[in-house]
Amino acid sequence: MSKINRLFNILLQINTKNKFTVQELADEFNVSKRTILRDLEELSTLGIPLYSERGPHGGYRLINKNGLLPPITFSENEAISLFFACQSLQYYDSIPFEHESKSALNKFYNYLPQELKKKIDSMSERVLFITPTRQEKTPLLKNIMDAAIDQEVIQIEYESKRGFSKRIIQPIGIYSSNGYWYMPAYCFNRQQNRLFRIDRIRMLEVKNNFPQKKDFSNLTLNTWFKKTEEKPKELIKLYVILTREGILKCDFNIWLREKIKILDDGTGLIDTYLNKNEIGYMSEFFLGLGDDVEVKHPIEIVTLIKEKASAILNKYA
Repeated sequence: MSKINRLFNILLQINTKNKFTVQELADEFNVSKRTILRDLEELSTLGIPLYSERGPHGGYRLINKNGLLPPITFSENEAISLFFACQSLQYYDSIPFEHESKSALNKFYNYLPQELKKKIDSMSERVLFITPTRQEKTPLLKNIMDAAIDQEVIQIEYESKRGFSKRIIQPIGIYSSNGYWYMPAYCFNRQQNRLFRIDRIRMLEVKNNFPQKKDFSNLTLNTWFKKTEEKPKELIKLYVILTREGILKCDFNIWLREKIKILDDGTGLIDTYLNKNEIGYMSEFFLGLGDDVEVKHPIEIVTLIKEKASAILNKYA
């Protein structure tokens, strides 16, 4: 076995052991203790955090109890895709393990071959993965993620349109969408699943030994999304006429752009059904399109747009 292969296999071995001795490794790899000592010294110089303990029950162990990942070989395209996947997170003001992710990306980049570094540097000037940048802070993001993973019940102080309120919830998970972080959770106050924006959470306290704690072993984010899609909704007819410019503006709305029918003259038509809970949001969205949109149905959206437009006119009268 070559020295490089032996070092690699030693690293794999010690990563799975709480403690090991030089003699154990020497017997396993059929080399002398002196050779193993030289190998361990070389691994230490490469940054592997080894600690030696003297005495009859001594030996070696990794200082980092969480262990180390073994070396992994990437193709050039795999390395590029991994680098840009991590770099795309820079547009989020907060992410879990923010410091660790930056450290890992820098470490990964520094170990790349020089030619591949040059290629990534060149691509960085030509390729960007942009997520809308938000000013809202999410200092409790990692705490909430940990609570979801550990299935803990937490008490939060939450800010909504009606002001601040305290809720006792059990997080199902966290996800990001359009630059915001969201948390679906079971709310014990409302006795149903609710969706919370994490930047609106002002306080968090873990409620140990909570008697009504739920078992979310089989309720993952994927199953939550599926149940949300399958849940019966109260629907209402949506009929909207769009100019060419209105079509382009609606393209930024993931849900609406799939519903647009392009007519022969280049204008657009939306003829679908809308969840009644979305009436308020859609009225504000269509109001922002100005005269590039004409809402025919539902009357509730038409009424809200008139009220909002009238309030704007009065403000500038």
